[in-house]
Amino acid sequence: MLVRYPDGITGKHFYQKNAPDFRPAWLPVTPVPSSTENRTIAYCRVEDLADLLYLINLGVIEIHPWLSRAGSLDTPRYLVFDLDPHPSQPFTTVVGVALLLKEALASFGLTGYPKTSGSTGLHIFVPLKPGYDYATVRRCAVTIAQFVARVDSRVTLARPLRARGRRLYLDCWQIGFGKTLVGVYSPRPLKGAPVSTPLAWPEVTPALRPEDFHLKNIPDRLARTGDLFQPVLTTENDLTAVLRIEPAG
Repeated sequence: MLVRYPDGITGKHFYQKNAPDFRPAWLPVTPVPSSTENRTIAYCRVEDLADLLYLINLGVIEIHPWLSRAGSLDTPRYLVFDLDPHPSQPFTTVVGVALLLKEALASFGLTGYPKTSGSTGLHIFVPLKPGYDYATVRRCAVTIAQFVARVDSRVTLARPLRARGRRLYLDCWQIGFGKTLVGVYSPRPLKGAPVSTPLAWPEVTPALRPEDFHLKNIPDRLARTGDLFQPVLTTENDLTAVLRIEPAG
Protein backbone atom coordinates (compact mmCIF):
# COMPACT_ATOMS: atom_id res chain seq x y z
CA MET A 1 0.00 0.00 0.00
CA LEU A 2 1.43 3.36 -1.07
CA VAL A 3 0.72 6.73 0.52
CA ARG A 4 1.53 9.47 -1.97
CA TYR A 5 2.23 13.14 -1.19
CA PRO A 6 2.77 14.73 -4.61
CA ASP A 7 2.76 18.24 -3.08
CA GLY A 8 4.78 17.44 0.04
CA ILE A 9 3.59 16.73 3.57
CA THR A 10 1.53 19.92 3.80
CA GLY A 11 -0.39 19.14 0.60
CA LYS A 12 -3.11 16.63 -0.14
CA HIS A 13 -2.24 12.95 -0.03
CA PHE A 14 -3.92 9.75 -1.15
CA TYR A 15 -3.63 6.01 -0.67
CA GLN A 16 -2.91 3.80 -3.65
CA LYS A 17 -3.11 0.03 -3.90
CA ASN A 18 -3.01 -0.52 -7.65
CA ALA A 19 0.31 0.14 -9.36
CA PRO A 20 0.09 2.98 -11.92
CA ASP A 21 -0.82 1.97 -15.48
CA PHE A 22 2.17 3.98 -16.69
CA ARG A 23 4.67 2.08 -14.53
CA PRO A 24 7.82 0.77 -16.20
CA ALA A 25 7.80 -2.87 -17.29
CA TRP A 26 10.65 -3.69 -14.89
CA LEU A 27 8.74 -2.70 -11.73
CA PRO A 28 7.64 -5.96 -10.04
CA VAL A 29 3.99 -6.35 -9.04
CA THR A 30 1.85 -9.02 -7.40
CA PRO A 31 -1.70 -9.41 -8.78
CA VAL A 32 -4.35 -9.93 -6.09
CA PRO A 33 -8.05 -10.45 -6.94
CA SER A 34 -10.17 -7.93 -5.03
CA SER A 35 -12.78 -9.39 -2.69
CA THR A 36 -14.98 -6.30 -2.98
CA GLU A 37 -14.41 -5.15 -6.54
CA ASN A 38 -14.65 -7.00 -9.83
CA ARG A 39 -11.00 -6.52 -10.69
CA THR A 40 -7.47 -7.62 -9.91
CA ILE A 41 -5.21 -5.21 -8.04
CA ALA A 42 -1.53 -5.12 -9.01
CA TYR A 43 0.37 -4.34 -5.78
CA CYS A 44 3.87 -2.93 -6.15
CA ARG A 45 6.83 -4.86 -4.80
CA VAL A 46 10.16 -3.33 -3.86
CA GLU A 47 13.03 -5.69 -4.56
CA ASP A 48 15.92 -3.34 -5.25
CA LEU A 49 16.98 0.29 -5.10
CA ALA A 50 15.56 1.13 -8.55
CA ASP A 51 12.09 -0.03 -7.47
CA LEU A 52 12.28 2.10 -4.32
CA LEU A 53 13.49 5.18 -6.19
CA TYR A 54 10.64 4.83 -8.67
CA LEU A 55 8.10 4.94 -5.84
CA ILE A 56 9.86 7.91 -4.24
CA ASN A 57 9.61 9.69 -7.59
CA LEU A 58 5.83 9.21 -7.40
CA GLY A 59 5.79 11.19 -4.15
CA VAL A 60 5.49 8.10 -1.96
CA ILE A 61 6.54 8.89 1.62
CA GLU A 62 4.99 5.95 3.46
CA ILE A 63 5.03 2.32 2.37
CA HIS A 64 2.65 -0.06 4.16
CA PRO A 65 3.59 -3.71 3.50
CA TRP A 66 1.34 -6.71 4.00
CA LEU A 67 2.01 -9.20 6.80
CA SER A 68 2.34 -12.03 4.28
CA ARG A 69 4.69 -12.60 1.37
CA ALA A 70 4.00 -12.61 -2.35
CA GLY A 71 4.21 -16.39 -2.68
CA SER A 72 1.89 -17.14 0.26
CA LEU A 73 -0.62 -14.33 0.61
CA ASP A 74 -3.00 -16.29 2.85
CA THR A 75 -0.41 -17.08 5.53
CA PRO A 76 0.98 -14.13 7.51
CA ARG A 77 4.63 -14.30 8.56
CA TYR A 78 4.19 -11.86 11.43
CA LEU A 79 1.92 -11.39 14.41
CA VAL A 80 1.87 -7.65 15.18
CA PHE A 81 0.84 -5.29 17.95
CA ASP A 82 0.40 -1.54 17.53
CA LEU A 83 0.73 0.41 20.80
CA ASP A 84 -1.21 3.63 20.26
CA PRO A 85 -1.28 5.92 23.33
CA HIS A 86 -3.96 8.44 24.20
CA PRO A 87 -2.64 12.02 23.72
CA SER A 88 -2.78 12.52 27.50
CA GLN A 89 -0.40 9.61 28.15
CA PRO A 90 3.37 10.15 28.26
CA PHE A 91 5.58 7.96 26.11
CA THR A 92 6.77 6.22 29.27
CA THR A 93 3.35 4.55 29.30
CA VAL A 94 4.05 3.10 25.86
CA VAL A 95 7.42 1.85 27.09
CA GLY A 96 5.89 0.23 30.16
CA VAL A 97 3.21 -1.55 28.15
CA ALA A 98 5.79 -2.70 25.57
CA LEU A 99 7.90 -4.28 28.29
CA LEU A 100 4.84 -5.95 29.78
CA LEU A 101 3.97 -7.29 26.33
CA LYS A 102 7.53 -8.59 25.97
CA GLU A 103 7.06 -10.54 29.22
CA ALA A 104 3.70 -11.90 28.04
CA LEU A 105 5.27 -13.09 24.79
CA ALA A 106 8.14 -14.73 26.65
CA SER A 107 5.67 -16.64 28.84
CA PHE A 108 4.47 -18.34 25.64
CA GLY A 109 8.00 -18.93 24.38
CA LEU A 110 7.71 -16.16 21.79
CA THR A 111 10.23 -13.51 20.76
CA GLY A 112 9.04 -10.10 19.63
CA TYR A 113 10.98 -7.30 17.97
CA PRO A 114 10.11 -3.63 18.64
CA LYS A 115 10.21 -0.68 16.28
CA THR A 116 9.04 2.88 16.57
CA SER A 117 5.91 3.64 14.58
CA GLY A 118 7.51 6.90 13.47
CA SER A 119 4.66 8.70 15.20
CA THR A 120 3.52 8.41 18.82
CA GLY A 121 3.64 4.66 19.42
CA LEU A 122 5.55 1.42 19.07
CA HIS A 123 5.04 -1.69 16.97
CA ILE A 124 5.95 -5.18 18.15
CA PHE A 125 6.57 -7.78 15.43
CA VAL A 126 6.48 -11.49 16.26
CA PRO A 127 7.82 -13.42 13.24
CA LEU A 128 6.14 -16.77 12.64
CA LYS A 129 6.91 -20.10 11.11
CA PRO A 130 5.02 -20.63 7.82
CA GLY A 131 1.60 -22.23 7.73
CA TYR A 132 -0.70 -20.26 10.05
CA ASP A 133 -3.75 -18.60 8.50
CA TYR A 134 -4.83 -15.07 9.32
CA ALA A 135 -7.70 -16.12 11.60
CA THR A 136 -5.37 -18.24 13.74
CA VAL A 137 -2.73 -15.54 14.05
CA ARG A 138 -5.30 -12.90 14.93
CA ARG A 139 -6.82 -15.16 17.59
CA CYS A 140 -3.38 -15.58 19.16
CA ALA A 141 -2.72 -11.83 19.10
CA VAL A 142 -6.02 -11.13 20.84
CA THR A 143 -5.34 -13.80 23.47
CA ILE A 144 -1.96 -12.27 24.34
CA ALA A 145 -3.31 -8.71 24.30
CA GLN A 146 -6.14 -9.72 26.66
CA PHE A 147 -3.57 -10.91 29.20
CA VAL A 148 -1.86 -7.51 29.08
CA ALA A 149 -5.13 -5.57 29.34
CA ARG A 150 -6.19 -7.58 32.39
CA VAL A 151 -3.09 -6.65 34.39
CA ASP A 152 -2.65 -3.05 33.22
CA SER A 153 -5.58 -0.66 33.59
CA ARG A 154 -3.86 1.85 31.28
CA VAL A 155 -4.56 -0.48 28.34
CA THR A 156 -7.67 -1.11 26.26
CA LEU A 157 -8.47 -3.36 23.30
CA ALA A 158 -11.62 -1.40 22.43
CA ARG A 159 -11.69 -0.35 18.80
CA PRO A 160 -14.27 2.50 18.92
CA LEU A 161 -12.59 5.75 19.97
CA ARG A 162 -15.39 6.61 22.38
CA ALA A 163 -14.87 3.31 24.22
CA ARG A 164 -11.13 3.77 24.79
CA GLY A 165 -11.31 6.65 27.22
CA ARG A 166 -7.85 7.95 28.05
CA ARG A 167 -6.18 4.57 27.77
CA LEU A 168 -3.52 3.19 25.44
CA TYR A 169 -5.06 1.29 22.55
CA LEU A 170 -3.31 -2.06 22.19
CA ASP A 171 -4.25 -2.81 18.60
CA CYS A 172 -4.17 -6.55 18.04
CA TRP A 173 -6.83 -6.48 15.33
CA GLN A 174 -4.73 -5.27 12.39
CA ILE A 175 -4.12 -8.84 11.27
CA GLY A 176 -6.02 -9.86 8.19
CA PHE A 177 -5.75 -10.41 4.46
CA GLY A 178 -4.69 -7.12 2.90
CA LYS A 179 -4.26 -5.27 6.21
CA THR A 180 -1.01 -3.38 6.68
CA LEU A 181 1.24 -1.47 9.08
CA VAL A 182 3.73 1.20 8.14
CA GLY A 183 6.93 -0.44 6.97
CA VAL A 184 10.21 -0.55 8.81
CA TYR A 185 12.47 2.39 7.88
CA SER A 186 9.53 4.20 6.30
CA PRO A 187 9.56 7.98 6.87
CA ARG A 188 6.40 9.60 8.25
CA PRO A 189 4.92 12.84 6.92
CA LEU A 190 5.50 14.72 10.16
CA LYS A 191 7.68 17.58 11.38
CA GLY A 192 11.29 16.45 11.75
CA ALA A 193 10.90 13.59 9.24
CA PRO A 194 10.69 10.76 11.81
CA VAL A 195 11.39 7.23 10.60
CA SER A 196 9.85 3.96 11.77
CA THR A 197 12.98 2.46 13.27
CA PRO A 198 13.76 -1.03 14.64
CA LEU A 199 15.03 -1.09 18.22
CA ALA A 200 16.96 -3.43 20.46
CA TRP A 201 14.99 -4.22 23.62
CA PRO A 202 17.62 -2.58 25.90
CA GLU A 203 16.74 0.70 24.12
CA VAL A 204 13.11 0.44 25.24
CA THR A 205 13.50 2.49 28.42
CA PRO A 206 11.84 5.60 29.89
CA ALA A 207 14.45 7.65 28.03
CA LEU A 208 13.20 6.46 24.61
CA ARG A 209 11.77 9.17 22.35
CA PRO A 210 10.45 8.27 18.85
CA GLU A 211 11.36 11.69 17.47
CA ASP A 212 15.03 10.89 18.06
CA PHE A 213 14.98 8.63 14.98
CA HIS A 214 14.74 10.61 11.76
CA LEU A 215 16.00 10.87 8.20
CA LYS A 216 19.15 12.77 9.13
CA ASN A 217 20.52 10.26 11.63
CA ILE A 218 19.23 6.87 10.45
CA PRO A 219 22.21 6.23 8.10
CA ASP A 220 24.67 6.73 10.96
CA ARG A 221 22.57 4.53 13.23
CA LEU A 222 22.51 1.74 10.65
CA ALA A 223 26.26 1.96 10.26
CA ARG A 224 26.59 1.61 14.02
CA THR A 225 23.95 -1.02 14.87
CA GLY A 226 23.37 -2.85 11.62
CA ASP A 227 19.86 -3.82 10.60
CA LEU A 228 18.09 -4.73 13.86
CA PHE A 229 15.06 -5.86 11.87
CA GLN A 230 16.95 -8.61 10.04
CA PRO A 231 16.03 -11.35 12.60
CA VAL A 232 12.35 -10.68 11.88
CA LEU A 233 12.93 -12.06 8.39
CA THR A 234 14.42 -15.34 9.60
CA THR A 235 13.03 -16.09 13.09
CA GLU A 236 10.13 -18.58 13.14
CA ASN A 237 8.05 -18.48 16.33
CA ASP A 238 5.66 -21.34 17.08
CA LEU A 239 2.16 -20.44 18.34
CA THR A 240 1.36 -23.85 19.85
CA ALA A 241 1.47 -22.63 23.47
CA VAL A 242 -0.91 -19.74 22.74
CA LEU A 243 -3.34 -21.95 20.85
CA ARG A 244 -3.78 -24.12 23.95
CA ILE A 245 -5.45 -21.17 25.72
CA GLU A 246 -9.24 -21.07 25.45
CA PRO A 247 -10.43 -17.77 23.96
CA ALA A 248 -11.98 -15.35 26.44
CA GLY A 249 -15.63 -14.61 26.02
